[in-house]
Amino acid sequence: MKRSSALAGLVPAAFLLSAASGYYITPSKNRILPGDDSIAPGSEFTVGKGDIFYRRPVGRSFVAELGGDLQLTIAGKTATLAKGMQLNVARTVGGTAAERLGEAGVFCAPMERNWNAAKGIANLLTLSLFASAQRTEVNTQFCLADSDADGLVDKAFLAGAKKQEDLQPIDITPTPISVERDLPLPGLSEIRLRFSGKVGWFNNIGIDLEVVESGEPLFFNNGRTVISMKKLPEEVNLFGASFTVLSYDPETKQARIRWNRGFAPGEYGVTTTTTTTYIPVYVPR
Repeated sequence: MKRSSALAGLVPAAFLLSAASGYYITPSKNRILPGDDSIAPGSEFTVGKGDIFYRRPVGRSFVAELGGDLQLTIAGKTATLAKGMQLNVARTVGGTAAERLGEAGVFCAPMERNWNAAKGIANLLTLSLFASAQRTEVNTQFCLADSDADGLVDKAFLAGAKKQEDLQPIDITPTPISVERDLPLPGLSEIRLRFSGKVGWFNNIGIDLEVVESGEPLFFNNGRTVISMKKLPEEVNLFGASFTVLSYDPETKQARIRWNRGFAPGEYGVTTTTTTTYIPVYVPR
C-alpha cells in the first residue's frame, strides 16, 4: 500500500464528516494572500543551488470571531464557546439535514474525535450494533448559524449527530459574529520557490515549490518541477507564477531567470491518496 500527497490550488475542501451524516461541512481553506511582488516583471537575476528566489505569505481565507460566551448541549454533548474564540467559516454545508439551515451563514468550532479505545475494542465483535446505538458519528463539530445575515448567530447544530431529533438546529441567544478575510497565519507562513540545482541522473535542474504554515513545512510529492538543460530556455508556470529559466552554468552551478509574474491569490490544499500494489509471487510445488 502506498500513500501519496499532492498540493493543489483552488481544490474543493475535503468533507470533514461522512456524506451520510445529517450535516457535513466543507470548510474554507488556507490561501495564498494578495500582495505586492518584490520582483518586477521582466527582471533577470541569477540563483544558486538552494536559493529561495520568491516568496508570498499564506493565511486563512476567512476567520470568524465570536462576540460573546455560549454554552451548548446537543445530542448529549456539551461545549463552551468563549468570547473571542476563532471559528472556521464554512464554504458549504451539505447532508440530509442541510435544508433546515436555509441560506444561513455557518461558523464551526474545531472538529472533535469521539472514540473510546477500550469501549471500541470491547465492542469490536458487535461493531454494527455498537455503532447504531450511538447518537453521534465518531467525528463531531459544533456549528453556529446566522439565519438573517445580520451579524448575529442565532442557532446552533451538531455536525455528526445521527438521530433525527438531534438534527434540528436549536435556538441560542443572538450573539455577535465578525468575519475577517485573508488573515495571515502566525509565525513563518509562506509559499516559496527554491532553485534545487542539478537533480537526478540526467542533465536536469529543478525548481521546488514549498509551503510553510506557522513554521511547519507541508509535505507533498508534486512540489518539484524538473527541467531538461537541453530544452533551455524553458518557461515555468506554478500557481499563477510565471518565469523563464534562461540558462544554467555547470561551472558555477547557477541558473539565470527572467521573471514574468508572481503567485495568484487563491486557496490551496494537500490531498492524500492511497494505492495498493499487487506483486505476483511464484511458489514452486
